[in-house]
Amino acid sequence: MSIGDLHDNIGRIVGGRYKLIRPIGRGASAQVYLATDIKLDRQVAVKLLHESLVGDQHFAKRFRVEAQRVAQLAHQNIVTVYDWNDEGRPYIVTEYLAGGSLRGMLDAGNLLTPAQALVVGLGVTKGLEYAAKRGVVHRDIKPANLLFDHDGQVRIADFGLALALADAGLTQPDGEMSGTVQYASPEQAQGQILTEKSDIYSLAVTLVESVTGEVPFKADTPVGTLMARTESDLPVPEAMGRLQLTVARAGSLHPEARPEGGELKTLLLAAAESMSAPAKLPLVGANVPLVAPTEELAATKIGTPALVGGPDFDEPVAKKRKWPWVIFAMLVLGGAIAGGVFAFLNSQEVVHRVPKLVELTEEQALDRIAEFGWDVQQPALLDRSETVERGRIISTVPAEGELIAEGEPFSYTVSLGPPTVTVLGADLIGQPFEVVRDELAAKDLDVRVNRDEYDETVPLGSVISVEGIDGEIEQGSPVFVTTSKGPKPRIIPEGLVGQDVKDVEEILEGLRLSVVVTPFSNEEIPKGQVMGVNPAEGSEVLAFSEVAVWVSSGPRPRAVPLVIDSTVDEARVILEADGFCVEEIEGPADGVVVGQDPIAGEFAEFGSCVKLFTRAAEEEPPTTTDPPT
Repeated sequence: MSIGDLHDNIGRIVGGRYKLIRPIGRGASAQVYLATDIKLDRQVAVKLLHESLVGDQHFAKRFRVEAQRVAQLAHQNIVTVYDWNDEGRPYIVTEYLAGGSLRGMLDAGNLLTPAQALVVGLGVTKGLEYAAKRGVVHRDIKPANLLFDHDGQVRIADFGLALALADAGLTQPDGEMSGTVQYASPEQAQGQILTEKSDIYSLAVTLVESVTGEVPFKADTPVGTLMARTESDLPVPEAMGRLQLTVARAGSLHPEARPEGGELKTLLLAAAESMSAPAKLPLVGANVPLVAPTEELAATKIGTPALVGGPDFDEPVAKKRKWPWVIFAMLVLGGAIAGGVFAFLNSQEVVHRVPKLVELTEEQALDRIAEFGWDVQQPALLDRSETVERGRIISTVPAEGELIAEGEPFSYTVSLGPPTVTVLGADLIGQPFEVVRDELAAKDLDVRVNRDEYDETVPLGSVISVEGIDGEIEQGSPVFVTTSKGPKPRIIPEGLVGQDVKDVEEILEGLRLSVVVTPFSNEEIPKGQVMGVNPAEGSEVLAFSEVAVWVSSGPRPRAVPLVIDSTVDEARVILEADGFCVEEIEGPADGVVVGQDPIAGEFAEFGSCVKLFTRAAEEEPPTTTDPPT
């Protein structure tokens, strides 16, 4: 990419509102321009990503996700993203920082003192800590991604682009040293999942280079550099002074040995107490070449080129000021306020630039602007925000970076907390937990199972009660759900055996158990009497379980004996001996049996009766050989 190619875009209007003024940097993945936002009449930086990414749907999807996440980051040590686009040639619009980059300082031969490196490291640490709390890892901390405003306050650029561009497979030929590879963490070199600790390691490498001019572990090839990173802790020279031990911890081989952002911030502030006040940073924003040196990506696919801040020929350099160490400590904790000389040169009024107030408490914000003499509109405006905590500043009018003369109106909006959603807990009772969970999660509520309880009416796995819902509820709020374990287990009662089967069925069904009756023949147990149950009496079973009830059906069916030619009395004795009775007699009651029903040999139920057909004893037997039926 030649300078001529970069100049071809000068005057082009991107996205219908950003007029490209001049190139200020380029890399393997993008061209960077100083531009004017026509709608808001302010200077911005526009990064046009590589033309090869046009139409790459995989990259567009990843770019969209990362851009949306990064656009929500609002911190004084993170470059503000104003706008982005993933259709056609992708681009990102950010605030324009005229102080240049740390890369520019080092390339100009300006090494930092340990005290100056501490200032830079503390600002970067604060930005990384803020992003990490929101689940965002930078993945590409290096000097080219550390930019400065007029007062030397550092801001981290290119959050989110490293992952999107790496997924797009944007690479350079083998053998070319990537800026990103030089600063990669051991876990990054090994392709592991990255956390805030990876960014802490890359910052340690950057701080060592900023003081010594040398990158630790730098080899002739990207692979050599990466391999060296995985073998030992980062070597930190004595030139780092009071920072040596702190930076050495940040450069530990194993992530668990490194401090997190909050701890590193504390260590840096502790080191500051024993160090002399730093000189003003050697900003090179107004002296860098028209096109910054190219940074390219190696075949390792790690990272992305950085936005390099260029000169701002429209604004003078701020007047040099004294910086006592106690003031330095205040500035690194709160951020410097641009002001003074620049305001005087732009107008003869006493004006002040709106500082970074977003996410400060209302009290902190008012303290920050107390001496500016603005007409602060009270009471504050109130609104809800998905990203800014309750009671903290969401936005200001005019916005951050704008100039306001003393006496002019200034207003701000305070967060009421996350947006609210309407949920009626009563509508959720009795529904399956999975349905309730998905419904509440769709409303951005944090659904948690409080406990499980037995319930006689609510089915297993359904919701018994919901806590934390009362009409309007803030998104992100916890909702505690109690789910049903179904009815309590039942105990099979004692004393069922020997009872009538109908009584036993009534008892078990009253316990909400399913009764399965199975008859068995028995010579001794009366018909209809329960012989046993399974599960056994005293057993614990779940409601609606099946219980087998074994009931006596009495003795087995048996053959009817032959009583023809017997007298009625003789027949009765014979039949009763085999368990039958005489039900009916057709003919003389004291006669002789000439027929029977059932007939002899036919099987009948034990205890059933036999009908007898008789004739008078003095009568001759019938001439037919067939007995009457």
